[in-house]
Amino acid sequence: MEPKRFKIIACNVLFRELSVCAAYSPHLIDVDFLHRSLHNDPDKLRREVQKRIDDNVGAGYDYLLLGYALCSNGTAFLEARDTPLVIPRGHDCITVLLGSREAYNRTFWETPGTYYYTPGWIEREGVDKERTSVDGEAARERIHAEYVEKYGPENAGYLMEMLHSWQKNYSRALFVEMGLIDMAEIKEKAKQVAQQYKWRYDECRGDLRLARNLVEGNWDPREFLIVPPGGKTAPSYVEDEILRLASD
Repeated sequence: MEPKRFKIIACNVLFRELSVCAAYSPHLIDVDFLHRSLHNDPDKLRREVQKRIDDNVGAGYDYLLLGYALCSNGTAFLEARDTPLVIPRGHDCITVLLGSREAYNRTFWETPGTYYYTPGWIEREGVDKERTSVDGEAARERIHAEYVEKYGPENAGYLMEMLHSWQKNYSRALFVEMGLIDMAEIKEKAKQVAQQYKWRYDECRGDLRLARNLVEGNWDPREFLIVPPGGKTAPSYVEDEILRLASD
């Protein structure tokens, strides 16, 4: 097989996994990692990924590979320009890190109230910046003081209750072990969050299969959406699709 030229546009939460897979790919690969905070605003994520797609018009790549999944519709309504796009069919990056939708669905249905933690998410300060915090009570007291100053004591109490109400939907923290580096310190942060919210802490082994297939060009249409030049993505409400080509 003649090597192709690929450009990866991906979330930096997947930096280690995609980098190691790219190192072993037979293809010539360039990478462009975007900050994980874009996940906080799917519209902003979509605009930034579309900008990177547009920036590569005329760059001579055979394919642009997205290191994202649907990600709260962050990759829906993207348009391929002069280069085809390849996107994993999954709800989020957990599908990529577990290696398949089947593995994701299995872990989900075993314990529906599961909050997933990954090495990249913790390394990139996702835990420190998300709604949970390893700072525990100190962080809560700091935020509460800021709310009191801005909104008054009564409103501050309500806002604190809303800030942490989401945790009631979960009962387990699941750390996805990818086996790339020593995870002891990183795991400890996930364990602290689980302890803080009284969740059960579990671990599972991830699988690079899907990431490897992405960068090696093994694109089973059941697992990857290929968007031709001029094509657009759209969310699919069919579980086996997740992402589809838009029909204008």
